[in-house]
Amino acid sequence: MKSEAIDATELIAGLLENFGNSKIEQGNKIISSWRAILESLHPNSKTKNAENIGRNLASHSRIIDLKNGILLVEADHSSWLQMLQLHQKYIIGCLKRRFPELKISTLAFRLKGSNVGLSESYEEILKIERKKMSEKYECEKKFLESQGFVDKTESENIPELPAELKKLFDKMRQDILTNESQV
Repeated sequence: MKSEAIDATELIAGLLENFGNSKIEQGNKIISSWRAILESLHPNSKTKNAENIGRNLASHSRIIDLKNGILLVEADHSSWLQMLQLHQKYIIGCLKRRFPELKISTLAFRLKGSNVGLSESYEEILKIERKKMSEKYECEKKFLESQGFVDKTESENIPELPAELKKLFDKMRQDILTNESQV
């Protein structure tokens, strides 16, 4: 039985190949550009610390994540978050010019030490919330049934609607559910 030792650099290089070198390079470019973009800020104020605002912002903030055109930025104090928000339009403009392929549309902020991140897509969140509401509805329905309450539509004989009217109501319900009204 032959035992081979793997060099740590070979192991790391192999792992990086799996992640995609182009994405890592792109991430490194964004991170290094972050400092340059912030340092290019030209403050309107003539105070003695005004010329250092960009350098200070760069040293007190960092990029955490990028998803769906939202760049998550972390700062180590709420006042730095406010300064970043103040200059958000300028920062986004610079990022769009340097990295148009990323389609960065907005910045999201978090305070250092919090574990807030960019969540799943809207559709995934919506799916989770619908499932929670459905489970809650079923639970409440079972409770009401156990207390002797019965849905009136099940206990009463409601006459069938005319086909034309039923078709119209079905179309209205579909339009409401899909948010698409077809004329």
